[in-house]
Amino acid sequence: GPERAFAGSLPRRYEEALAESGPLGIVGRRLAEAAAERSDVRDRVRFQLAAATSPADVEACASRLAEAVLAHGSEERIVLVHAVHGGGLVTTTLLGSDRSPAPEPPELLSAPEHVAAAAVRELVTARLAFALIETFRTEVKARLAMAESARSACDRKLEQLEQAWRTARQEAITSEMLEVVSARLALEA
Repeated sequence: GPERAFAGSLPRRYEEALAESGPLGIVGRRLAEAAAERSDVRDRVRFQLAAATSPADVEACASRLAEAVLAHGSEERIVLVHAVHGGGLVTTTLLGSDRSPAPEPPELLSAPEHVAAAAVRELVTARLAFALIETFRTEVKARLAMAESARSACDRKLEQLEQAWRTARQEAITSEMLEVVSARLALEA
């Protein structure tokens, strides 16, 4: 979810996409604030983490998130919900519930359990990094749209003020001209 103040309803859309039951991990301060308002969601939260606030933060955030996900959901099916281009939400299975090594693992220099754990960690980290980038991209696009909307509103207000100024100026000129003509006519009479 979004970390900073967000234009739009993304935290509410995340809330609507949550499963009815089961443990939750929340990423992003704004989503955590929205989740804290609902007791049925708040009671299921296992962890809360900060989201990426810049592209440079994504790798470290994905690594922290992968550690939390694997620590809190090591034996469960893990579903990931994240924003994508266009503002929609995508729900995908990050990990299924069966993560046991193959019965006949290939020859490895390390223990198969260590290799499998490292592979799962890399997979989870990469998929979470992608989700974080997409969410960050969506947040930035919403901020740009909000800034464009604010700029358009300012332009409309400026045009209204300029029109009011032109009208007032025309009325002042007309009033001055009437005073000059009235004074002239008064002098001639």
